[in-house]
Amino acid sequence: MTRPILIVGRNGPGDGKLAAAFHEAGVELRVCSCIEETRRMLSRGEYAAVLCQDPPPDGGFGSLIEQVRRVSTSIPVVIVSPKDGVGPQLMELISTIARFA
Repeated sequence: MTRPILIVGRNGPGDGKLAAAFHEAGVELRVCSCIEETRRMLSRGEYAAVLCQDPPPDGGFGSLIEQVRRVSTSIPVVIVSPKDGVGPQLMELISTIARFA
């Protein structure tokens, strides 16, 4: 049995192109909408990866990465960037990654 992927997004369970693409590929998904919910879900199970397509409403990308790293340093965190370029949230992410590097 493979570990599921956790998708963090503002729009809630099952919403969005990212979740649909993984679902079509047969990948087991768990979806949550905020960092607090992410923390609870990570404490209850193991995940292959954490993906995020929007900054969580209760913190930015950096807060999400810090929360995942508190649980495990081996879970990859993937941020799917917006197609309209580098915005302030992506700059915050880059800054956070630099702290963990």
